[in-house]
Amino acid sequence: MVAYAIDAIAPPPKYADWVSLLAEDNKHFRRSPAAAYWRLAPHYVGQGTETACGLASTTILVNALRGGRAEESMLTQKAVPDAVDDAAWREGVGTDEGNGLSGRMVAEALARLLLRYGVAGAVHHEKVTAADAATAGRLRAALAGAETGDHLITGHYYMAEVLGAGDYGHFSPLGAYDAGSDRVLVLDVYRVTFEPYWVPLERLLAGMAVLGKVESAPRGWIEVRA
Repeated sequence: MVAYAIDAIAPPPKYADWVSLLAEDNKHFRRSPAAAYWRLAPHYVGQGTETACGLASTTILVNALRGGRAEESMLTQKAVPDAVDDAAWREGVGTDEGNGLSGRMVAEALARLLLRYGVAGAVHHEKVTAADAATAGRLRAALAGAETGDHLITGHYYMAEVLGAGDYGHFSPLGAYDAGSDRVLVLDVYRVTFEPYWVPLERLLAGMAVLGKVESAPRGWIEVRA
């Protein structure tokens, strides 16, 4: 009998050392109403293609705003491009090879979908051009409002700045804000790899300040009030 020694090769870390997983860090929910999280969680889905993070985030927010008691069926990712009626959406997210979406495209689609489904509300697209103190203050104020149920937010950011790796832009709903530790809970829609995680607000803001590749437009965040 011949024995073979096999040296295990450790894979690179999935998360940077500043990232904390919700499964291991849920104290925030024992001291905060976390209204946004409880509205989003029942509708949290993963993206269907490699480029569909904006599509998944849009689907989650619209379903959360409509609520589970809506008479019509829940909106699906497959139905959104037809409901938005935009060829650029179909080309951007329909396959793994698509270019994805810009923040403008997601914000305009959210406004169109709220109108289509009879949800009274407003959409605000905050474009981030610098990760400065003033912008950080606006982001904190927006997140604090979401904590009390005032609105829902999806972030649009460059992944490497937020998680420490990943040369691509990404959309995901922002599920909660812990003011004491100045951290944001990201409900990452790339669920084949990631689970919900906390990141420092300054990291998320730095990712938002990286110029987007689609339309060469600024990233940032999108608030939806209903």
